[in-house]
Amino acid sequence: MSREPSSDLSQVEIDLLGLSIICWKCGAESVALVGIIPHEDGPEDELVRLSEPASLAFAAGLLPPGLPRVGIIKDRASRAAGETYLSNGCVQCDALFGNFFLYHEEMLEVLVTEGVGGLEVLATVMAPMTDWQQIQDPDLI
Repeated sequence: MSREPSSDLSQVEIDLLGLSIICWKCGAESVALVGIIPHEDGPEDELVRLSEPASLAFAAGLLPPGLPRVGIIKDRASRAAGETYLSNGCVQCDALFGNFFLYHEEMLEVLVTEGVGGLEVLATVMAPMTDWQQIQDPDLI
């Protein structure tokens, strides 16, 4: 007997997390999309940092449009990195918020001093469970 592929419609509720940043170029306050975590209270180690293009693209695709203070997520050229990559930017002037600055300086400081609670919940959304599992462990699927 042949089996038809099952369509897994299970979903997971996740929080999209932001980090408040003062733009280096224009001084405006923006919020960078930096993490995702299951909505239910869970261990802090379930936080997925969005420093990889695939995880940032996944989260950006779930982000509701028109959130105040959240800049556009798009490819930007970085002189420091010497490449173009998917990145957060200033809501006012569209300046690049570089990955090193966001994830190794600003986000790290917030996580060390305040934990995940120091990040702002930008939205709570539903996502396909298989996509969430792929983001958590890219080697899983």
